[in-house]
Amino acid sequence: DNWNAIVIGGSGTGKTFFVQGLVNELHGQGVDIVIVDRGHGYAPLTELHGGALIPFDMSARVSLNPFDLSAGETEPDGIKVSFLLALIR
Repeated sequence: DNWNAIVIGGSGTGKTFFVQGLVNELHGQGVDIVIVDRGHGYAPLTELHGGALIPFDMSARVSLNPFDLSAGETEPDGIKVSFLLALIR
């Protein structure tokens, strides 16, 4: 029910092509998708599917804090606790 993936390969080996096909397939199944893309190569695909592009670089002053809680939460749920434990390990 919950999985993560990372695609690694040399320049020109088809990583982007593969991931774009995978994203299209998973989006069609209603799966939530988060792509961390330093080069903004997925911006057109994000726009196609109505997603959001969040600038993530030193000048944007955006950070991701895995310890943040959602609005109204006072403690993490079981999924968040499992994620944090895995992250720390």
